Amino acid sequence: MASLVLPLPYPDELIYSVFARYFAYVKPSARGSAYRAINNRKTFSIKFIADAGDLASRTRFVWGKSPIEIIEQHTLLPYYGSFLAPQQYLKCVEDFTAGSTSRGNTLIGSRSGSVSQIKRLRFCRTCASEDFARFGETYWRRSHQVGGMFVCTRHGDILTDTDAIASATAAQVLQDATTFIKRSTTEPVTLNERELGLARLVSTKCEEILNGQLSRWTRPNPSKLYERAAVDAGYLIGERKLAIDRLAGNFVAFFFEETLSKLGVRLPPQGAARTRVFSKMINGTGSYHPLLHVLLQIFFEEHASSPSPSLYASQISWKCPNPHAGHDDDFRISDIRTVRRYTRGKKDDHFRAKCPCGFQFTFVRAQESDSLMPLVRSISAYGPNFMKRAQALHLEGKSTSDVARELGITTFVALRLVQGRESTRERRGREVLRGLKDGLRILELRKTWSTTQCVNAYALLRKIDRDWIMDAAKRRREATPRTVIPISDDSKLADRIRRAAKQIRNEEPTGNVTTNLLAIELGIRSLRTVVARLPLAKAALDDVVGPSGGRRKQQKAN
Repeated sequence: MASLVLPLPYPDELIYSVFARYFAYVKPSARGSAYRAINNRKTFSIKFIADAGDLASRTRFVWGKSPIEIIEQHTLLPYYGSFLAPQQYLKCVEDFTAGSTSRGNTLIGSRSGSVSQIKRLRFCRTCASEDFARFGETYWRRSHQVGGMFVCTRHGDILTDTDAIASATAAQVLQDATTFIKRSTTEPVTLNERELGLARLVSTKCEEILNGQLSRWTRPNPSKLYERAAVDAGYLIGERKLAIDRLAGNFVAFFFEETLSKLGVRLPPQGAARTRVFSKMINGTGSYHPLLHVLLQIFFEEHASSPSPSLYASQISWKCPNPHAGHDDDFRISDIRTVRRYTRGKKDDHFRAKCPCGFQFTFVRAQESDSLMPLVRSISAYGPNFMKRAQALHLEGKSTSDVARELGITTFVALRLVQGRESTRERRGREVLRGLKDGLRILELRKTWSTTQCVNAYALLRKIDRDWIMDAAKRRREATPRTVIPISDDSKLADRIRRAAKQIRNEEPTGNVTTNLLAIELGIRSLRTVVARLPLAKAALDDVVGPSGGRRKQQKAN
């Protein structure tokens, strides 16, 4: 066929945009025949190209690009095909070069039901302004049309929708970016602080995939990396099985359903269908949208560094959930600490917050209605404002039960607040802090913890000498690396645990066996963590001390 004199593609411009600019210049009277003159078709694909080989040969004197260069630089195949096996990716390239996109669409999962497709072509206002100043026109950028990108990674602006349709209907009529962007009056979608931070992170990762940048997850099929990350994050049951259902639940809690919905992710309702999606991704079966891969990678990265299910919780400026403090809308709590612990053998990570108004509480995640408002799990101190409100209600003639019902607290707590009394925990904490101001007492606590690792001494030092105890604990952990016992020594460790328990019963005055005493006797740090992957040793430990470590059993016996 004859050569084509099309405008040169701009950097990161879709082929669809090049065709749209060309016909905006020439304005053909017979649109159908003019379209067929390009590639013998009346329609054009927005994401891909139907005949890259023919286009490359007809534009070789102007563009000088090969079919592969056209596909790699001006279509979305590098993004949607990033997690395909090499053979499948080459099949897509062959199809797009020869003149077909149907099989490629099926292979790459670009029409996956788990992620909704963008409905309108999008643009960055700052990018468009720079284009008009430099070129006198603008164009549709590939990166702005990627499913999952909501922010321009160059300027940090939220992308704006135009009236240009991004579905298959748009292939019938070419839509020039300059025309549609000039008359666009749509405002960008509104995102809060947490959602904007996530959108920027997701957009950056999506653009890296589009441009072929390498990362720790760069594999044709990263399922093995996902499986290893799930094991490292604590989702291993026994020797091989993964708790996919728990992983799926934590994934949704990590990102929040509202945020996932804004990103266009449409996961099945809670249950087997949702678990099946994550199971297929981790096992490497099935084809899923790259956005799901990006979100799963972020989940594993954040989960490894901060096991809490709340996204960037330690970095967010949280609101105070005390409704009686009278805080401004801009007020944020600054004292929030991460608490990592195990309760009855299960991970129980959460956050502890102290507001200047006196309200102290713990939480795991945000409320569904407000992603910056913590969902309170427990309250350790109510503060003077809460107490004044309870007393004011009591003065109005309401009973203690009515006060408790209106404030959402127990009758016991309502009675204490009405009487103006501090809780035992608050009073003891204040007295302890007042008595520990003496430097000699601090030195005594340091010596006690250094020699016995007393839990009470550690807790007090965290309150009054936090820098020293955290540094000392870190040095101690580094000096005593965690014990790793191979699976082949499982039965030997089980026998050692039973012998050590028998020796402790003979030597201890009370005859009680606890996990800490066993760990000291065996010389194994974090004993319960070590035996978690050793079924025989874990059974032996549970048999001699119980799943809760022995303390609860002792309390019941007493």
